[in-house]
Amino acid sequence: MNSLFNSGKISKSTFELFDREFEEALAEVERQRRFLLEKMAAKIGRLKSRSKFLNGCWLTMKSSMSVGRWTMKPTGERLPCFP
Repeated sequence: MNSLFNSGKISKSTFELFDREFEEALAEVERQRRFLLEKMAAKIGRLKSRSKFLNGCWLTMKSSMSVGRWTMKPTGERLPCFP
């Protein structure tokens, strides 16, 4: 844009209009980028929480199986980590 203005191919008012529109567009892109980053961070937090929960269930089941307190027979009982 600067080179077009400096070479006289666009007027000062056109340069200022385009410059303002570019700045507004960049500001909107940045706003959307921040919004998406916040949304992704929230989802990552929920996934980490679920992962910890499932890992705890796995460890509970694994330790129960190793000492013979849990079998693969369907008894209707729930694992301790599942309410």
